[in-house]
Amino acid sequence: MRDPFRVALIGFGGFGRVHIRALQAMEKEGLAALHAIAEINQEAYGEQLALWREKGVHIYTDWQEMLAECECDIVAVATPLHLHREMVITALEAGYPVLCEKSAAVTVQDAIAMAQTAAHSGLLCGIDFQLLASDAVGKLKQLIAAGSLGEVKRISGVGLGNRSDQYYQRASWAGKFRIGDKYVLDGPMDNAFAHMLNNMLYIAAPAPGQLAAPVKVRASMYRAQPLAEMEDTAAVWVKTKEGPELLYLATYNNAVNKPHYYRVEGTLGTAVVENNQLVVTKQGRREVLSTQAMNGKTEDIYRNFIRGLTHNETLFSAIDESIKLAKAQNGAYISSGRIHPIPEPYYSRVPIEGDTATVYADIADVFMRCVEQHILPADLAAPWAVDVREVDVTDLEVYQPVSPDQL
Repeated sequence: MRDPFRVALIGFGGFGRVHIRALQAMEKEGLAALHAIAEINQEAYGEQLALWREKGVHIYTDWQEMLAECECDIVAVATPLHLHREMVITALEAGYPVLCEKSAAVTVQDAIAMAQTAAHSGLLCGIDFQLLASDAVGKLKQLIAAGSLGEVKRISGVGLGNRSDQYYQRASWAGKFRIGDKYVLDGPMDNAFAHMLNNMLYIAAPAPGQLAAPVKVRASMYRAQPLAEMEDTAAVWVKTKEGPELLYLATYNNAVNKPHYYRVEGTLGTAVVENNQLVVTKQGRREVLSTQAMNGKTEDIYRNFIRGLTHNETLFSAIDESIKLAKAQNGAYISSGRIHPIPEPYYSRVPIEGDTATVYADIADVFMRCVEQHILPADLAAPWAVDVREVDVTDLEVYQPVSPDQL
């Protein structure tokens, strides 16, 4: 039995904490252990980093210095989205397999560059889309691969989140279009609800570890949150090469946070994930397949990544599959043409636990009516919605938007 894999982590704050907890679980299982940490903001986490230093973990301020000096087996990247490309490519070129936090990149060209570097190096590069390891996603993938639902025609996903002003004030990049020469594109589609679109593309492809390939995209992106440059609400229709049509509806402006909702419609049956349950209905018979539907964790992704290194196991989310996700995301912005402002009568600013949030009073109802017909809010004639054009993303390789108002 080999020694645990030594992991060097770039980014201690934010999702770095999630990786820390996952690595603590990995250490108990004898699979991996935290070996080094690079964190630029040493003052904010001084006491915690000091504790890790006492445990023998090497602490760096400069991530490039860490890669040059530390002797590790895996590099984990848990930094903001706009930093992923440089860090992942540098780590791969230095000879390290990389596990990167989701999303891999916000532009298709960055995802392509990262995938090309991984292919050239011959090293694994995985993305921490931990919900791919959840019970519901795995069962849905199996049902579709086995043909249990028949030919899958439609897959819908609804994300109803609530993000107050503090969410946008927590970091300099939050809600931003770009920082310096790097795109951030920080809205629900690329950040908090990127999981949902990724899950839908994954479910739509029967092969293990693969996403469906987007062909056509029609989408409208909206904003009422005054602190954001990017969208706070996204409505996206995707036609895939594999056949299923996807309807992705996500917002940060629901009155409360709710779990993901999914609906998969096939010629032989329908599967629904709601309130953490997976329910399949066929010929009028209803069967509950899971009561812990969305239970995937980052430690599951680490286990899979380590088995990929030791036993050539297919990754849940390899970097080259993220090219397909980026095509769908970038295509949505191209189709929308801009981030469309929501007129004031259709939203309100409300106090929430000592903070303020932007809320669309009818958004949950609008989204669920869209799901029933598998259409966008504009097709439903929602008064705040804007009609948009369909775009072909089959050959999309570069996306370079100018501004949020001229995507």
